[in-house]
Amino acid sequence: MSRRKLHLPALLIAALVAAACSVDSLAVSEEKAQPAFPAKNGRIAFQGSDGLIYTFNSIDPHGGGKTKITSGETPSYSPDGTKIAFAASDGHDAEIYTVKTTGGKPFQVTDNDSNDLHPDYAPGGMRIAYTCSDGHDAEICTIKATGGKPFQLTKNDRPDFGPSYSPSGKRIAYSGLTRTDWEVFTIDASGGERFNVTKNDTYDYYPDYSPNGKKIAYAAKDTKDEDNEIRTIKVTGGRPFNVTNNTTDDLSPSYSPDGKKIAYTHYSANYSDPALPDKAAAIYKIAADGGKGGLVTANNGTGALYPSWGVAPPPDTQAPNVTSTVPAANATVVAPGVNVTATFSEAMLASSINANTFKLVRAGTTTAITAAVSYDSKTKKATLDPNANLKLGTKYEAVVSTEAKDLVGNQLDQDSSLTGLQPKQWVFTVSN
Repeated sequence: MSRRKLHLPALLIAALVAAACSVDSLAVSEEKAQPAFPAKNGRIAFQGSDGLIYTFNSIDPHGGGKTKITSGETPSYSPDGTKIAFAASDGHDAEIYTVKTTGGKPFQVTDNDSNDLHPDYAPGGMRIAYTCSDGHDAEICTIKATGGKPFQLTKNDRPDFGPSYSPSGKRIAYSGLTRTDWEVFTIDASGGERFNVTKNDTYDYYPDYSPNGKKIAYAAKDTKDEDNEIRTIKVTGGRPFNVTNNTTDDLSPSYSPDGKKIAYTHYSANYSDPALPDKAAAIYKIAADGGKGGLVTANNGTGALYPSWGVAPPPDTQAPNVTSTVPAANATVVAPGVNVTATFSEAMLASSINANTFKLVRAGTTTAITAAVSYDSKTKKATLDPNANLKLGTKYEAVVSTEAKDLVGNQLDQDSSLTGLQPKQWVFTVSN
């Protein structure tokens, strides 16, 4: 299932296939920068050699704020920076999933009997391109991000893999095997003739469109040192520019949203060594016009591969609210030993859920019933446990105040249609 294990060993085998493969030529023009360019740089997602997907702070030169998201491989940020598409096993083969960057249960996008790998979001976030199988070899497919019937984009007699959407969403770059080597091609997102961008006698793979649509970054086999380096090339083809230049392998480039830098996988030993462990890999970043690459992930025994540089998501200004309660509002048959609970619409700041923000009083009074208040982050539920049984025949009022906050500090607002922040209040009656 691993991208690295799937493709590079296959390079040498597939290159020996002796069948004709046409290289089509057609006019391809540079794209105009989209309104969102340049975007603000956000976090970088990557695949750990432990089979988990992480994100880290791209601003921190040492990759601080590492956060575990889910298990899987080859992550790809959504255009708004709120989700990550990735490949993971469904127990039988690899499928494409998406998950919120805050974590949670992944959503399965593809569901078939073959391996689906290397997802890449379309600019609008509505579709995902990925490496699929036609039963013979690897091809490029696209599918709605919500799932459904896939569309097979390429239909060749040799493998294609690793798609990358252009900023306009009109074209898709990918790696394709020719009669002699791997090249970077682009193709209209609705299908048609492909255009050979790199057109040379060496291996070129892992393409990534620049945010302004004018260039493609990719990994290329250096014939001099026999290692892989990061290069950029105009989408119309021409002479490539060497971004990295060293004696070890650099792979899977990912442009920063502002287009000024490139994150990539750097190996501390020769990548062609089949015994090379993934833990020898780390994420580096470098100026898109070249220079010295800088380490941004400390290995600590766990390698880092396949970066995806996301945009900074829009600030969260959505106020949380209470979605359900126990007892229900206006309940009249409530046991004296009841624990009062409030479930929130989103994860809350645990320290803000306490006896001062979650209270129980006798209706018509202001003195709080002595109780222990706790919060379960997994269920997003606050529990108020009175120290003594409540009295029969008595009406109580529960209140969650507006001082309860979500993880980014937004205060609770139970009714946003009213002016000012509104607490959650409800009453119930204790009876046999």
